[in-house]
Amino acid sequence: MNKNYKEMNNKKIFNFIDLKYHKDKRGILLPVEDRRSKNNSLPIDFKRIFVLEGLNPKETRGNHALKKTTQILIALMGKCDIVVDNGVTKKTIKLDKINKGIIIYPMVWRVLKNFSKDAVILVIADSYFLEKDYIRNYEDFIQQIRKGISKK
Repeated sequence: MNKNYKEMNNKKIFNFIDLKYHKDKRGILLPVEDRRSKNNSLPIDFKRIFVLEGLNPKETRGNHALKKTTQILIALMGKCDIVVDNGVTKKTIKLDKINKGIIIYPMVWRVLKNFSKDAVILVIADSYFLEKDYIRNYEDFIQQIRKGISKK
């Protein structure tokens, strides 16, 4: 096992983030603004936003790692579990509150599963979609982690 592989166990693979929102008798407003805004609660600049909805509770999403992209996931409605795995440590996180997001760093395998029937998941990414940024085979991901090819 090389030094980079051992260091992966000490790197953060995800973090919870508290999102600023406004709540009153009319409901909840969750603003999403870029980092230049004083109202922003996102720790990244973003270039891509997408929504997952109509999710089958028996299926999974994700099943990949991103070489360079950081993503924030927020449950706008419902809930799901997110399994994050850096090749050394694997954790399952419940995503179920609109004001609690998780940030997933590059070179972390992620699997979204156990969706409630009403789940709507917002994903905010700090880069545009590039297929070459994706690792879609878990064994390839593990090989890259072990070789220390973390961001090529």
